[in-house]
Amino acid sequence: MNILIMSCNTGGGHNAAAQAVAQALRRRGHTCKVVDFLALASDFVSKEVCGAYVAVVNRAPKMFNLLYKAGAAVSTPHHKSPIYYINKCFVRRLRQEFAANHYDAVVVSHIFAAQALTALRKKGELDIPFISITTDYTCSPFWEEVLCDCMTIPHPDLIEEFVQHGVDPSLLLPCGIPVSEECSQELTQQQAREMLDLPQERPVVLLAGGSMGHGNQKDLIDALLSRQRFEPYIVVVCGSNKAEKESLEKRYAKRDDVQIRGYERRLPLLMRAADVTFTKPGGLSSTEAAVVGTPLIFRNAIPGCETYNQNFFVSRGMAYAPDSARTQSKAARLLCTGPEHRDAMLTAQKGIPNRAADAVCDKLEQLWAERGNQP
Repeated sequence: MNILIMSCNTGGGHNAAAQAVAQALRRRGHTCKVVDFLALASDFVSKEVCGAYVAVVNRAPKMFNLLYKAGAAVSTPHHKSPIYYINKCFVRRLRQEFAANHYDAVVVSHIFAAQALTALRKKGELDIPFISITTDYTCSPFWEEVLCDCMTIPHPDLIEEFVQHGVDPSLLLPCGIPVSEECSQELTQQQAREMLDLPQERPVVLLAGGSMGHGNQKDLIDALLSRQRFEPYIVVVCGSNKAEKESLEKRYAKRDDVQIRGYERRLPLLMRAADVTFTKPGGLSSTEAAVVGTPLIFRNAIPGCETYNQNFFVSRGMAYAPDSARTQSKAARLLCTGPEHRDAMLTAQKGIPNRAADAVCDKLEQLWAERGNQP
């Protein structure tokens, strides 16, 4: 099959899920093309929309929370949302993309693309298999508007929530969130540290701020370094936040126990090497951590969907979420020095579905075969 995969650059999780599906499809011999949905209009549109999103999230999280709540308030299966009608404007661009390429199926990892494809399907112009991937541990606003053949969700416990929001239960596939094959590599912590040239003899604490480098890491680093009876080696991943990276490099230039990194493609390997991983509770990054199997502490949650992600993990014992740098550093020491706490969390994390990318491939091949074709 030749599959179109559409994502959106509003956060790295959507792109990572799209790339994980593409990786699995290519391994099976299929061809696929991964497209930034907003770039169908132009690279300028994609850059401006995504830049505005990042600015609101990083500089005005309370405003983002209000926007999320407003979306939830108007989200209903009884009528279409304003966001749907905005994304409907991309129908002409979608027609051009489908006319220029013969696709046998389409997969999307963002609501914008899913809504535009829904508009195309309502016009009777999309008769190939269409799968939507949700990437948060909640039914975010407007997914009930989507007319797809299958909607993957992160966990079986979310089925009832999606149904209550108006999603047809026959469409739901609770297979998890697609993560890269690297998350399932059979490597020991020692091997991962050797590959990354990290110390073997002391606790390694990973601070990952997400692809956008969200949050101020300085207070946590200082709290970790000042905690008594605890001498961690700290690795900080700043993502695309160059200003944060430069500031931290300057502040900790004389320390040999703090390593500052920018955008990191080997994050699953770093998670495997770490005794504790700090991250904001993005759906994709949280799933990666659980699939890898690393003690997890949340911080800097973006109000809205990430709050739901955090509550989902914490309520099931898969993560901690202390509310200050001091208590976060205390939790890190507890997980590094208390094997009973660490083991309990790792056992709980095994409840996260870990083969979502393959499940998407299986479903695509099934839908394609049901139309009388050979996979």
